[in-house]
Amino acid sequence: MNGACMKKTVAVLLWIVLAPIGLRAANASTTDVGTTRVTLGHSVVPLTGPWKFHVGDDAKWADPNFDDGDWEVVDLGAKKESIDPAMGFEGFSPGWTGKGHAGYAGYAWYRMRIRVQGADEPLALLAPTDVDDSYQLFVNGRLIGEFGSFTGSVPTIYYSRPLKFGLPADVLHQSPDGTMEVAFRFYMAPRTLLQSLPGGMHAPPIFGFANAITAAYHVAWEEQYRAVSSILADSVLNFAFGFLILMLYVFDRTEKILLWPISACLASGVWLAVLFFSLTTQWMSACCKPSFSLCSTQLV
Repeated sequence: MNGACMKKTVAVLLWIVLAPIGLRAANASTTDVGTTRVTLGHSVVPLTGPWKFHVGDDAKWADPNFDDGDWEVVDLGAKKESIDPAMGFEGFSPGWTGKGHAGYAGYAWYRMRIRVQGADEPLALLAPTDVDDSYQLFVNGRLIGEFGSFTGSVPTIYYSRPLKFGLPADVLHQSPDGTMEVAFRFYMAPRTLLQSLPGGMHAPPIFGFANAITAAYHVAWEEQYRAVSSILADSVLNFAFGFLILMLYVFDRTEKILLWPISACLASGVWLAVLFFSLTTQWMSACCKPSFSLCSTQLV
C-alpha cells in the first residue's frame, strides 16, 4: 500500500544506524512447538515466523491462552529475489491472497508466541510499513495500539506508513519464562483485492529494545519522505506553471485557450498535494484518496 520499493534500502540503513550502538547477540529461533525464542542484544529481530494465521474474526483470538494449534502456519520472510508483480521491487512477501486465500477480503489474525531472553531495557515493536489495510496489535491479550480506526462498523483505512509501539514494562512478568503472545488483527477492504497479492503483512514486524526500534523507525520515515518527495516537488512545479500561465492570461484575456493549461496545472497540483499528504499523514482516510495504483510509478 505504500512505496514499498524502499524496503531494501531501509534494511541496509537499519544496520548502518544500529551498528554503532554495539551489537550483542540477537537472534530468533524456534524452541517449543509454536514458540519462538528471542535473545535480545542492542539490536532488533525481524519476526518472520512461524506465525499462526486464521481468516475471520473473534475477540478471543487475542487471548494468550487460546489454543491456535489447528491454525495455518505462515512465514513472512521474502524468498530470494522475490519481486512484487505490481511494483517490481525485491523483498516482497505475498499477502494471504497469495497463500491460499485468493479473493478473500475482511478480517484475519496473525499470532506468534515468543520467549524473550536478555530483556533488561524497555521493549518496542516496529510494525511492517507495507500492510493491507488496517490492524490492531495485541500483546498478551492487551490492546497495544492500532493503525486505522476500528470504532465504526467498518474500520477506517489509510495508506501504510512506519509505526512503532512501545510495550508495557510488565509484559514479560506475566509469564515466569518470559513468554508473550503477539497478535495482529487485520482488516482488508474489498477494493484492495484489485492490487497484486494483497492481504495482511508483506514484511515481518521488527522487535527489540526501544532505543534500537526508535532508530529503525526514524530511518523508515526518512525513506518514506525521500520516496515521496518527488510527488511534492511535482505539485509545486504544477502550481508554479499554472501561476505563470495565469499571469499571461491576465495580460491578455482574449486568449481563452490559456484557461485549459491553467486548469490542468492547478488540478494536477492539487491532486499531487493530496497524494503527498495522504502518504505521509492520516488526515484523510483511504476512501477519499486517489487510487494507489495511479501513483505507484511516482514511488518507484
